[in-house]
Amino acid sequence: MENVEAQSKSLVDKLMGAEMECGPSKMVDAYADVRQHQRTNMDKSTVQAERKKIHRMWQRYLETRDSVKYKEYTKQRNKVREMTSNSDARNYRPVMANVY
Repeated sequence: MENVEAQSKSLVDKLMGAEMECGPSKMVDAYADVRQHQRTNMDKSTVQAERKKIHRMWQRYLETRDSVKYKEYTKQRNKVREMTSNSDARNYRPVMANVY
């Protein structure tokens, strides 16, 4: 039993040594700052209200199956998607300027 434990400890020590020697010394994540503060320039209450509006519009469409209601829903959905996309672009732009 001692032999197995000694071999296990030896293997772990060798693996740790190899990791320290060959592994990267520092992991850098170029997007960490953006992910941490993602969409900071968007007002959360505004986005929440817009998403709630989308949900209500979808529920109305499901009840009526009216093409006009669906077009209203898609217009609102695309508006929120554009808001989100523009916000992401504004957040990523400074990071990408530093990367390239």
